[in-house]
Amino acid sequence: MTIARHLSRALGAALVAAITLAVASPAAHARFEKGRQLDFRIVIPAILRVAFLEAPAFFQVPASAGRVSVEPEETTVVRVQNNCRSGVNVAAELVDADVERAHLEVDGRQLVVERGGAAMSIPFWGSAPREFKVRYRMDLKAGAPEGARPWPVVLQFSNCA
Repeated sequence: MTIARHLSRALGAALVAAITLAVASPAAHARFEKGRQLDFRIVIPAILRVAFLEAPAFFQVPASAGRVSVEPEETTVVRVQNNCRSGVNVAAELVDADVERAHLEVDGRQLVVERGGAAMSIPFWGSAPREFKVRYRMDLKAGAPEGARPWPVVLQFSNCA
């Protein structure tokens, strides 16, 4: 359901409440003025839309006898739309056994991902879509085989609590 649809329903409910008060009998207005009140609230559900505009599928492991750090040129570009005032969570997990650690830079913030994954929060003001560029540096285990291999980091976005 779109924000516009939620907003139109909420505004419709507020309009019905206002009309009800306006056309109520004078006695109802008198009671209202003597300390009675009508409380209502509009609840706009949290939304999160994530679109991966660019997502690398593979990265190249160079020939190396020892431990090596690889900084691929490929980046992930993500468009996020979120109306949660507390921001958005970014979680990352390693899915390649030969990658010991991944260093990510998301929206100028650093995230170090090891076995078991890692997460961080990014503040998010307003509900307009924002684009994030994610840069990577992977620390490989000694003796990792060279060649092209599937992308070793999985990203997940969620609303902050």
